[in-house]
Amino acid sequence: MDVHGGGSRDLGVVAGDEVEFVEARYTPDGRRIVFLHAIDKPNSPEARYSLDLMNADGSRRRVLIRQPYLAQFAISPDGKSLAVLAIVGHSRWSIYLSSIAHPRLRLLSHTGPLGSIRWTKEHNLIVFNASSLCWTGTCRLDTTTGRAQTVSINDRSYQTAAPAVSPDGKTIAFYNPHGPAGVRIFGLDGRFHRTIRGFYPCVGPFAPDGSELALQDRCSGPGLGISLFDFRTRRTQRLQLNVPVPVGGEDHLVDWQPRHATS
Repeated sequence: MDVHGGGSRDLGVVAGDEVEFVEARYTPDGRRIVFLHAIDKPNSPEARYSLDLMNADGSRRRVLIRQPYLAQFAISPDGKSLAVLAIVGHSRWSIYLSSIAHPRLRLLSHTGPLGSIRWTKEHNLIVFNASSLCWTGTCRLDTTTGRAQTVSINDRSYQTAAPAVSPDGKTIAFYNPHGPAGVRIFGLDGRFHRTIRGFYPCVGPFAPDGSELALQDRCSGPGLGISLFDFRTRRTQRLQLNVPVPVGGEDHLVDWQPRHATS
């Protein structure tokens, strides 16, 4: 879908229904997509999940990692590695690293369940709802040593939904339903920046250059309403979408493709 007009196109890839699909991300160059989905019904005890890679046009799809208990992933800034939240063997929820070219999970840190993972340009992971690692639940995790550093943000409401992290790794955005309801923008140094007022329970992603932020009126469903907040003009514009959804299907806004990749 072109956020500035031009319609949408079908990639011709089925990644499961609204229950089976988990999430998808563009690689930093915008030329490939990594996506996670269940290949068995997720409510079965040993449901298998598959982390797949394909070109941005939907071609050359292949499996990277397939096993039970895959929950989330993040892609490194150079597009060569993955951070994956998984249970391997008889262990517990942990973050593993893997090369995309030669997939093989390597333990980084035992974390317990997490809210979400983001990989910054400083080669740190930002992890949310990680109370076993740091007292605020938000941490920077060094991808070389596995050491966690607490991020202090004076607003715990982001724990209820996955925040968006800016491409430079310096800003997070999350919805707060309390007085006044809206999207809170904080620096990862703990400083409050602004509130974008409105009902936007799902926030993100940021534009690849960090200049805009996508805001959603719900996290999924038919006829998903999406607005863009422009940080330069401080204005919010609702998009007029033209995305056909099959009967019984649901929309999910998953990521924002870098513009240079379409040229």
